[in-house]
Amino acid sequence: MSDTLTADVIGRRVEVNGEHATVRFAGVVPPVAGPWLGVEWDNPERGKHDGSHEGTVYFKCRHPTGGSFIRPNKVNFGTDFLTAIKNRYVLEDGPEEDRKEQIVTIGNKPVETIGFDSIMKQQRCCGVSRGAQAWRNSTLSLTTFSFPKGQQMFSRQSSY
Repeated sequence: MSDTLTADVIGRRVEVNGEHATVRFAGVVPPVAGPWLGVEWDNPERGKHDGSHEGTVYFKCRHPTGGSFIRPNKVNFGTDFLTAIKNRYVLEDGPEEDRKEQIVTIGNKPVETIGFDSIMKQQRCCGVSRGAQAWRNSTLSLTTFSFPKGQQMFSRQSSY
């Protein structure tokens, strides 16, 4: 975290050395220079005070020893939801990896595949490559159904 604190850290959940807390204060605590975070610990035995320092109340705690002041660089704010999703499901190679296309002929029809390389890579990372390899080596049966507004094509996997 940077040396400048914003008000949006108030109320955020944090972790410090395996202990969890909620940020109740962000700012300067005189006479000590620099930014501080005032936290209320989940485990009140971890704290040192009730949110006050030298007679000034900076924040309130439910327990008399549930609070501490901590430097922002010692606090782990975790990962926000969007970043966690990207880290879990998006490949590191970037969008150009997903753009690779391949033409596969099924019967006498050419089928364009886009992004299958990245799917296969992701499945290899997760131990799903055996099923993906079986899918790649199997035959697809195409079935065409006629509907009042046109035709719809469906594919079904069959292993011969």
